[in-house]
Amino acid sequence: MALTQQPNKRLKKIGDNLAKVFFFIFGICLISLFLYLHNSQEVIEYLNKISNNNPTAGLRLTVFYGIVKLLSIIAGSVIIIGVTYNLIKGLRKNSKAP
Repeated sequence: MALTQQPNKRLKKIGDNLAKVFFFIFGICLISLFLYLHNSQEVIEYLNKISNNNPTAGLRLTVFYGIVKLLSIIAGSVIIIGVTYNLIKGLRKNSKAP
């Protein structure tokens, strides 16, 4: 029984590490999305053109644009901070173990 539990713990640890890497990359992608939306002149010009042609649609799209920007920076930051915290917590736990 002890022989079968050892590979399962190893596989679980590998799976946990892969999940952390995936979420860290996802958080970086969300922050990159925010930076793209924040610095993109094409998006701003498109929003201005729509606002000039149809103010109601322009306002809706601008609000949606702002919500996406806000959510991307908040979610990206939270994910990166959470993964980093779990990594540090795991390293401390491993260093204290005999």
